[in-house]
Amino acid sequence: MAPDTFMDIVANICSLSDKLGIPVEELPEHINKSKELSDNIDLIRKKKDVMANYDITMADLEEFRKNRPLAESLKSKNMELEKSRTIFKLRAKLHKREYEWHVSEHEIQLVNTKLEQPIESAAL
Repeated sequence: MAPDTFMDIVANICSLSDKLGIPVEELPEHINKSKELSDNIDLIRKKKDVMANYDITMADLEEFRKNRPLAESLKSKNMELEKSRTIFKLRAKLHKREYEWHVSEHEIQLVNTKLEQPIESAAL
């Protein structure tokens, strides 16, 4: 580095130190803290922009956080209910099939009155 460039940098650092009222040896720490603060402010600004875009508030987000376990539980219960409905429908179909071909004793007696050779229910 050229001596003139080095002297310009030292002069700028000393000037900054005087303006801020911070000793030169504390400038790096102060710069790091300022950068962190700036990053935090940027993050907060971005959060506010996103919240404004979606028209939500911190209270809305907090309520969502509180109710999230309830929503997950409700989702799980809905899945269980849907499974139960499916099982019920399958059982109803099975029950219907079992009795589709069922012939009552009364129906057999009516048919037997018209037949020459009666049929017993055991033969069916």
